[in-house]
Amino acid sequence: MPEYETDSPEKLMQDNTNAELGTKQEIEPHGLEHVRRGFLPWLCFVPALQGPRQYAPGMKWGLTFIVAMGGLVVPLSSGVLFPCLIEIAEDMHTTVSVVNLSIAFGSLSVAFTPLWWSYLAELYGRRLVYISSFFFLGIFNILAAISPNISMFVVMRLLGSASSASLQAVSAGTISDIFETQDRGKAMGAFMLGPMLGPMFAPIIGGALTMRWSWRSTQWFMVIYGWVVFTVMVVLMPETANNLEENRHEQRNDATSPGKKALYFLLKPMEAAKLLQYPPILITVYYTSIVFATYYLICVSIEDTFALPPYSWSSIIVGVAYIPGGLGLLFGAIIGGRWQDYIMARTARKEGRYNDKGELILHPVDRLGENCLLGGILFPGALLWWGWAADKHEFWLVPLLGNFFYGFGGMILTNVTMTMLTEFTPKNSTIGVAVNNLMRNSLSCVSAIIAQPLFDAIGTGWSFTAVCLFCLLSGVPLILLRIKRDEWSRQMKATLGNE
Repeated sequence: MPEYETDSPEKLMQDNTNAELGTKQEIEPHGLEHVRRGFLPWLCFVPALQGPRQYAPGMKWGLTFIVAMGGLVVPLSSGVLFPCLIEIAEDMHTTVSVVNLSIAFGSLSVAFTPLWWSYLAELYGRRLVYISSFFFLGIFNILAAISPNISMFVVMRLLGSASSASLQAVSAGTISDIFETQDRGKAMGAFMLGPMLGPMFAPIIGGALTMRWSWRSTQWFMVIYGWVVFTVMVVLMPETANNLEENRHEQRNDATSPGKKALYFLLKPMEAAKLLQYPPILITVYYTSIVFATYYLICVSIEDTFALPPYSWSSIIVGVAYIPGGLGLLFGAIIGGRWQDYIMARTARKEGRYNDKGELILHPVDRLGENCLLGGILFPGALLWWGWAADKHEFWLVPLLGNFFYGFGGMILTNVTMTMLTEFTPKNSTIGVAVNNLMRNSLSCVSAIIAQPLFDAIGTGWSFTAVCLFCLLSGVPLILLRIKRDEWSRQMKATLGNE
């Protein structure tokens, strides 16, 4: 009698999980192994590959463009509000400082929720996170648009920001999935173009919509944009993570009962904060957070400066005042990405680091060079420039030029630090970026809350003088990271097991 091989319960459970998430090997045309995996894979026209770095260059840049579209949402949702803060305050019978809470609490939700989004992405895939988060983004923006009072508006902004925050961590993981190390800086620079277009165009859009209709139209605009990105993600964004089964297996071993699974889901993402015990990650996250927090000071200051006498600009013209800073961010992203890749390869060649195949052995900290020296001096200096030019009400072009150089220097630094974070934790690239978001958006929340009271208390000039000095001192740890990179990298690799 023939013997039949039966599957174990564990095997059947794994098969069921894979079936739910669409994990299924299909074909292997032209040497590329296609798989059906991720959330609702049959709705996606772009096939997932077993090795996502095997995508053709054109496809890689197309996927980068899609996640850049998604990454635009967070700065767009806050940026459209900057030109109409006064209008919102008047409509809801409150103060500008209270309206600023909608931006501050939105930033706070963007700080914490990526920890859970990145955790879900590592277990169930990037695609599930992208699709679900953008669906809920539209819902919460509808509720924000019809809010009858400031309390509901602040809460809906918080929830909407929490939804869009998925891109803050998961998109960097997608870039890490599909690009090799030597191309990652350029790719990250291209991706950052999306989020950086927000500061450039969002205030103009917000000002124009407010003048034509009302501030509520800015939230309806976000509904439309969010669901357009949702549709694009559904049909064109394949699953790029290829270690989902391994991660889910580890999660099942750690949590068995439903109660333990719920507790595990709530607490496990917070363990990512342990990454801050490693000096390279701590220094990188800290400096990125400082740069990002100053951005909110600039944005609030622009509204405070140009909407009032002697300038007295309208909402749409105030929106135009954000363009120079956005252009600086744009040029910083384009130039900074290629520049850091060049510095990284140059450092490895200079130190003679080659493997057996004659390929360069690249380390994340190799990206720190004259680019960071320039950015570390330029962006604090530009803050000082902006602060006193705005304080003395100089001709409008003078402070806005300072804003341009602030954006350029700040983006060169941010581009480097974001790329390094994905490389410090290559096996869980979204986790490192999520920890970064936790720190930088927490500081941004504080920055948005204290900005207006600080300007009212000591003036724009002295406020930015203090910030300039603090930013200069904050750059010192980067020098230490460059000096002790070998020692700290060995210690981190020994513990984390990074490649």
